[in-house]
Amino acid sequence: GFLITYLLYAEKKETGKIAVKAFYLRRIFRIWPLYYFVFILGFLVLPHLGLFEVPSQLAYLEENYWINFIFYLIILPNLALAFSPEGISVPNIGQSWSIGVEEQFYLIWPLIVGFFKKPIHAILWVTGIYLLIKAGVVLYAASHQAGWLTVLKQFLAMSKIECMTIGGLGAYYYFFHREWILK
Repeated sequence: GFLITYLLYAEKKETGKIAVKAFYLRRIFRIWPLYYFVFILGFLVLPHLGLFEVPSQLAYLEENYWINFIFYLIILPNLALAFSPEGISVPNIGQSWSIGVEEQFYLIWPLIVGFFKKPIHAILWVTGIYLLIKAGVVLYAASHQAGWLTVLKQFLAMSKIECMTIGGLGAYYYFFHREWILK
């Protein structure tokens, strides 16, 4: 959250706006090639080589191949993981959930930072709304048993948006109030 937010503030200060399309293209060219390389390995190569086999993961992948394939293809591996029982992931690429979280953050963050006139409002509003939704889901799920609630609770738990917005808050203070930090 810190670096991206800082770069967005710098761009907005220098040009007067955030070039969202250019931002997305930079992220795509930087992240997607490696992500899709890992995706191809995880779904099309490694399951057929017998390397690093974890029986429970292989069984889960065989039973849920296409839904996982689609979620990972559209860069929602964290949602695939939220749907899986006991956090079972696709063999060898379960760690890619963090790339999904990062890409989802990158999808909305430049729009939010660009929309608000006062940068601190973007960070505080997003963090506050997200934490209210997360708390509401957790509290509601504690007294209700529904499959979709479990998935939503898992998805929100893995999103870590609040961690990224804390980084954004640090970037805000560093960019706009550097003298406070450097004292």
